[in-house]
Amino acid sequence: MGSCKVRFGVIGTGTIGKCHCRDIADHDRATLVAISDISERNGQAVADEYNVSFYRDYLELLSRDDIDAVVVSTPSGTHGQIALAAAKAGKHILVEKPMEIDLSKADQMIEACNAAGVKLGVGYPFRFNKANLRAKLAIEAGLLGDLVLGEARTKICRTQQYYDRGGGWRGTWNMDGGGAVMNQTVHMIDLLQWFMGPVKSVFAHAGTVARKIEAEDLAVAVVEFASGAMGTIVGTTAIYPNSFFGVEVHGQNGSFNSETGELKTREPADSSAEPSGLMFSKGAVDDLVDAIVNDREPMISGEEGRKSLEIVLALYESARTGKIVKLPIPSRYQPASLARS
Repeated sequence: MGSCKVRFGVIGTGTIGKCHCRDIADHDRATLVAISDISERNGQAVADEYNVSFYRDYLELLSRDDIDAVVVSTPSGTHGQIALAAAKAGKHILVEKPMEIDLSKADQMIEACNAAGVKLGVGYPFRFNKANLRAKLAIEAGLLGDLVLGEARTKICRTQQYYDRGGGWRGTWNMDGGGAVMNQTVHMIDLLQWFMGPVKSVFAHAGTVARKIEAEDLAVAVVEFASGAMGTIVGTTAIYPNSFFGVEVHGQNGSFNSETGELKTREPADSSAEPSGLMFSKGAVDDLVDAIVNDREPMISGEEGRKSLEIVLALYESARTGKIVKLPIPSRYQPASLARS
């Protein structure tokens, strides 16, 4: 693309969508062109703030020739249909987490972007955290030794008002794809598998204990990794106050706590072994811009984003059936009621 800026449209102007608008507007290699939102009031307000065009129908935004890439930050259950339309229109895509709530749709997204020759990135911002990147390098360098235990814990408060506002899509199976696990804990599940490697099996319990929502506000799971290491996943939005939001990784020679950023090893890590300048970027928007300009895969590609989705769906299937679920799971698996079959 030479020295030209990457021209963006943002579809969905909730809290995260607004953050992406700001990141694009502040970026020296990107420019914001248009906004789309089903709420004309909310979307137009954001469009006015940045002096860009507004569309209630995202298909009108996608029809513009002066847009190179789009950010999809709508309810999770709509990601697939929007991304497929964007790929068909030849737009590069940054889709918020989870990339979808249905594995088959996630696969369709990956296939469509590959066929169209466009980039597909998934929004998992914690992978861009400096401490997490240093820990990843330390693990790959063997400084923690053989990994034996990984723990993903999301113990936070989300009030009933949080679930009720914004159209009430949060905590629903059809649009949110689940509750505390699919929406919040998925961040830490992504980090867990990034650090620990592929998951072999999941055994879980989940339920709704405090909030009035369709899906779970509490889940616990035991995980077996392909390496032979073990792990746990705890996710809840039903407590007060916020307690822990992070991952702990333990090896025979070291450990890492992502919430505090503390890395302990028997032998000191090489302080000169820093992640690349790319990794120390502004985050997902900057990564997608660089991927487009330099024609490379985004750091968190569609294939990478799919991994945490599969683990979440395996957890839900285990909670539903009361059985251990082995990975990989069939792509037909979809979020469903946790009621035992």
